[in-house]
Amino acid sequence: MINLEVKGQLAKLLATEDLIVEHRNVDTAMFNVDTRVLTLPRWEKATNTVFDLLISHEVGHALFTPNEDWTSKVSCPKMFVNVTEDARIESLMKRKFGGLPKTFYKGYKELYQQDFFGIGDENPSDMQIADRVNLHFKVGNFIKIPFTQEEQVVVDQIARAKTFQEALESAEALYALHKVEKEEKEKEKVSSVSGDGDDGESGQEGGEGEEQTIQTETDGGVEGGDDTNDEPGDSESGNGNPVESSGGGDDHDMDEDIVKTMENVEDKLKDLTSPNTYGEPVYLTHGKIDLNEVVIPNDIVQNRIDRHWNIRLELLRSQDESKSKEVEYFIHRDYGRYEESFKKFRKDIQPEVNYMVKEFECKKSADAYSRATTARTGVLDCTKLHTYKYNEDLFRKVTTIPEGKNHGLIFVLDWSGSMCEVLSDTVKQLISLVMFCDKVGIPFDVYTFTNDYNKYDPYAPRELGELNTFDLGGGFNMVNILTSKVNRKTLTKQMERIYMIAEMFTTGNYGSVPDFMTLSGTPLNEAILTLHEILPRFKSGNNVQKVHTIILTDGEAAGSRCVKSSRIDSGNEKYVGRVSNSNNYLRNRKTGVTRKMESFAITTDLLEDIRETFPHSTFTGFRILETGGSWFVRQAVGYDQKKLTEWKKNKSICLENQGYNKYFVIQSNKLKSDTEFDVDEGASKAKIKSSFAKSLKGKKNNKRILGDFIGMIA
Repeated sequence: MINLEVKGQLAKLLATEDLIVEHRNVDTAMFNVDTRVLTLPRWEKATNTVFDLLISHEVGHALFTPNEDWTSKVSCPKMFVNVTEDARIESLMKRKFGGLPKTFYKGYKELYQQDFFGIGDENPSDMQIADRVNLHFKVGNFIKIPFTQEEQVVVDQIARAKTFQEALESAEALYALHKVEKEEKEKEKVSSVSGDGDDGESGQEGGEGEEQTIQTETDGGVEGGDDTNDEPGDSESGNGNPVESSGGGDDHDMDEDIVKTMENVEDKLKDLTSPNTYGEPVYLTHGKIDLNEVVIPNDIVQNRIDRHWNIRLELLRSQDESKSKEVEYFIHRDYGRYEESFKKFRKDIQPEVNYMVKEFECKKSADAYSRATTARTGVLDCTKLHTYKYNEDLFRKVTTIPEGKNHGLIFVLDWSGSMCEVLSDTVKQLISLVMFCDKVGIPFDVYTFTNDYNKYDPYAPRELGELNTFDLGGGFNMVNILTSKVNRKTLTKQMERIYMIAEMFTTGNYGSVPDFMTLSGTPLNEAILTLHEILPRFKSGNNVQKVHTIILTDGEAAGSRCVKSSRIDSGNEKYVGRVSNSNNYLRNRKTGVTRKMESFAITTDLLEDIRETFPHSTFTGFRILETGGSWFVRQAVGYDQKKLTEWKKNKSICLENQGYNKYFVIQSNKLKSDTEFDVDEGASKAKIKSSFAKSLKGKKNNKRILGDFIGMIA
């Protein structure tokens, strides 16, 4: 099974250039020297050796064939230039890469054994000179190709060609020799048709006699042609063209001037391609993203939340007194109850935050100590002078502890409808991480991804991006709900608002949720694409060296969209379509990597792509599973009994095969479980023991997860 992506990487390595390689449903390979796009047929039926040979050949053209219109420089047919240029670029490729001679040898051996050149039982000496030269330079190791003394001079000239100009000159010499030999064969045919050797001799004595004889053969046409068509080297059609083709000029005989061995190979290579049932492959790239249009700033979001609740209160107060109870109920339920709940949560979560802070400081100090270096100063240490008889180390030393890297965190929160059941638990996990960042002074931003912020009408006419680029959709937004750029008091207030909204969803109190904060679909893929622009801006804006991204979600992304081309009578028009089949490739122009995408795993492909784009960043996933969501773990770990046992025991697990650096999966009821040691007064010893054991188990499990997380960012 040929891996087209691997072969594409091979082409780039051979070209020593970040070429754009495309595998398409085409018959022949092409290279655009302006766009540096190498288009390869899908030779999926070829062996690895033959595929490597074909790629090496095409890369040779990309490296050594100049981008110029050379047709006016020569008078010979194009195929003769192809013969000499193929010989030149393959010779240069073999010299450039020491391992390629073996690849060319084995590859052409396979093609020869499978009769790709269409030789069959034909005697090479009966072939025209261009075919023999083509065979000599490609399969000359496996078949003896005869040349006359005059022909060998041209063969040696082709072998010596180093520049493209020399290849053109060799092609002219080859074609001149071809014409001479063709004229000689035509004379032999004339003599054979006339059946009179004396007439043939008299025809050779003067130009007029020769012309008359050839013209007679032309008029006789069919009968003479039948006698020679049995020979594989001839391809006369009986149309009476020998005189015109031998007369020189630019009008070449189409049958006599072709190189059959090259045509045969091209026809045979078509059989190596596999019919693609999914149609033409689509190579998708990252489109241009305007963050000013996509990202909703933190201050705008928080002001809108305040304004929404204030307007609601004012409307209620402006109505009759019967609404006073509703106002009171709204204030006490939506503010009073949730406010008290948030205060309690902050207090309960403090030990967890302190634990993360302690682990972070310990790991940071240990890392700094491991990178510490000790060196001599060159100054004598007077306290050691008395040990000079048995101690050679009498100089002072200095220990240098290098400064650690500055870290920053970006949190991405799933704001989709499926999060409703676990949104409160997920937000609690998020807030504990935000409090940790605030306490240790790590800059951070928290975004929700949504396509229901209502800033734009998703169905309104808009200008589409470039063809074959991802489309975010008019309704997609990244909403900056929390940030480290505000002071601690403001941050606490903002966390309280987000906590309250999450609680409203979980408790079914949807009426109090601001309309622009409603849950939507799951544009997770669009959020990952947007991070390509957010990460560099965050890094430069906060002056950090390393950015970590935490994605908190409960499930898979919704289908992604891209800009496609619609071919109609009036021309090509762009439209937005689904990335719906498995014949799509993701091309990253920054890294030069092209990978095949599967429709069911496109999120994994996008995550691996962004990790390659930002190799010094980490991407961590937190997935909160609702009760009964164990199917996801079983699907992810397969038959790994060790992982299954770990999940069954702890209801939490760390996966490393989902595109993230680490993917923490936690069951929601584990987050709800109370890990505090709390027993009623007068409880029995058994009850105390049971509560204490439960408390220790919960704390141990939670600390293990947090410890893994801290280890990544310390």
